[in-house]
Amino acid sequence: MQSGLLRKILAVLLISVFGQSQTVYKPLWIPPQLFGPEYNLTMQNGTSELIDGLQTPTSGYNGNYLGPTLVFQRGEMVSFNVTNLIGDTTTTHWHGMHVPAIYDGGPHTMILPGETWSPFYKVLNDASTMWYHPHLHGRTEAHVHRGLAGMIIIKDSAEATYKLPREYGVDDIPIFLQDRTILPNGEFQFDPSDRSAGEMGDKLVINGVINPLHETPAQQVRFRFVNASSARIYNIGLSDNRSFFQIGSDGGLLEQPEPVTRVPISSGERAEIVIDFTSDMVGDTLYLVSYASELVRNEPGGAGSSGSGNPLDGTDSNVLALKIVAPTAADNQLPPQFAEIDELQEADADTIRDFFLVSANLTINGQPFNHHVINERVRLGNTEIWTVANPGDMPHPFHIHDVQFYILDRNGMQPKATERGKKDTVLLYGGDIVRLIMEFKDYSDAFTTYMYHCHFLRHEDLGMMAQFVVYDSVLTGIEPGTVPNTGILLENYPNPFNPETTIRFVLDKPGHTLLEIYNVAGQRVKTLVNGFRFAGDHTLKWGPENSASGIYFARIQNNGAVKTLKMMMIR
Repeated sequence: MQSGLLRKILAVLLISVFGQSQTVYKPLWIPPQLFGPEYNLTMQNGTSELIDGLQTPTSGYNGNYLGPTLVFQRGEMVSFNVTNLIGDTTTTHWHGMHVPAIYDGGPHTMILPGETWSPFYKVLNDASTMWYHPHLHGRTEAHVHRGLAGMIIIKDSAEATYKLPREYGVDDIPIFLQDRTILPNGEFQFDPSDRSAGEMGDKLVINGVINPLHETPAQQVRFRFVNASSARIYNIGLSDNRSFFQIGSDGGLLEQPEPVTRVPISSGERAEIVIDFTSDMVGDTLYLVSYASELVRNEPGGAGSSGSGNPLDGTDSNVLALKIVAPTAADNQLPPQFAEIDELQEADADTIRDFFLVSANLTINGQPFNHHVINERVRLGNTEIWTVANPGDMPHPFHIHDVQFYILDRNGMQPKATERGKKDTVLLYGGDIVRLIMEFKDYSDAFTTYMYHCHFLRHEDLGMMAQFVVYDSVLTGIEPGTVPNTGILLENYPNPFNPETTIRFVLDKPGHTLLEIYNVAGQRVKTLVNGFRFAGDHTLKWGPENSASGIYFARIQNNGAVKTLKMMMIR
């Protein structure tokens, strides 16, 4: 991010009168873009000057707060080196991405302090806005709250045919919605001891900036929203209440631009909108506003929270000041129609599953999250309907890893137009019953799980989460969810390899682990692991230091169990 000094120099002063207060607006920070196909991400600690003269301890990817915007192209192979320098075990999850379970970055895929995780996968999602963030059970909120999150923009040939705004940072604007309370010593307030939905800040922090302003060209402009708050729900509109168009939701473009005046966004959800500023005068200023006073269904931060003492709760608050400047040369023309969405058909469903979100004890189907319990087993190729019910009063945003789903109905009624596209997170208000339809394809792994959970970060940390595997019994020859007799899964890919291979091991129990490489003569070539490892999924890369081709053996020991793997290095 920009240094505190530079941001002071660039600060734009606009006076907005609310009683006797004056608001100082600062330039909206635009995270840098990062292009692949290889992406190097370092999770690190630092400080950020969110309030002038006050240093706040924060964390980010490749910087002090938040992370770069990763740009993917559908169909390309992407690889990552995610290095953990935050001094705490963590993970990195690709929220919304359809990837193999071993690379999903859920709670089992832990990155120990000082270690590097190197996943890779093919981008199979349509053009859309996704995001990445830590997902360690019990620590997700703490890590995201310090600033560890970043946006993903996926592009494809279909989306490229439309004359949509696409000049990043000018008329295609990434927006991270967050809220924070900053204590007098500069630290973020964070108290996970209660069972609320999550930390509720008293200041909006947008892209790491309090009271941001963006110089907005007088043309059609696209905004990509990610709700990265622990719990606060936003209700986005314009200060003059004009209508604009929502063009996309979690999984990509809608069938057509939908005229709206409000876009509610719960934790984990994304929304893309286009606003037409062509009739606005250069020099005018208007605001994106969160109309919290209109949230009247027990939403965290809504009208029902107005007596909390938090000045944001139940109060309409400016999210981003928009100062109109001269248009660019872009020929932005919002089309009347996007491609028709090929929705899944209810008649094609193989399986129906029922899920109850229990607010009283923060569980799903009455069972708190357990690392060692596989709650659901899904056959590869299934089309399934998941009926999710929220019998309590508190809303819950329900998120499923691996898939993009369609909402069949909400309380027996067809979903509103802005909810008819692909989604991976859906907000259930108290009393809601929502039926979701999804297809499980491309990836199977009988041992490694995907998650489904409430996306209020504290709720998932407290156990409102469960897990499933996608299995292919024909391919694996074993029943889903079972663990090999050794208690260890050991494999490598590619095999044969040149110059290096990724070795993956899955432990069913934590304990001291020894992983060594031997040559055909029985000589130890390398010790890769010699120490305590948690249960779950682990990966690392190895290649012979002298690049000698031939046969090698990986041998692992854990809790008395031993397994050996044959590998071949070829030139």
